[in-house]
Amino acid sequence: MSELGDSLWLKWRRVPGPIRKSAVMLIGLTLLAVGGVLIILPGPFTLPFVVAALAVLASEFVWAERVFRRGQDVTKSAVDTLKRVPNGIIVAAVLLIATGVAIAGYWWIFHR
Repeated sequence: MSELGDSLWLKWRRVPGPIRKSAVMLIGLTLLAVGGVLIILPGPFTLPFVVAALAVLASEFVWAERVFRRGQDVTKSAVDTLKRVPNGIIVAAVLLIATGVAIAGYWWIFHR
């Protein structure tokens, strides 16, 4: 970390524990609530808010750190699995999904 980052981190750590945990809880739950609302509302930005909420909560709470680490492990495992899949299969799957989306869009626009 930079000198400024170290200084801010030390100042943050000097804040009394209950106040620090309350602030982290408020910020984390706010981010989680925004992510929850975005599940209902249309838009692709749900996951970043949920991940950010877990990252913030993990800075003070052990349970959130365990969930965050588990998410990292699962993501790493999924990426490793995808790296073993031949590129032709991935391209075929993407084309199949794109075709399905195109057909659904066509139907939605012209046959409702």
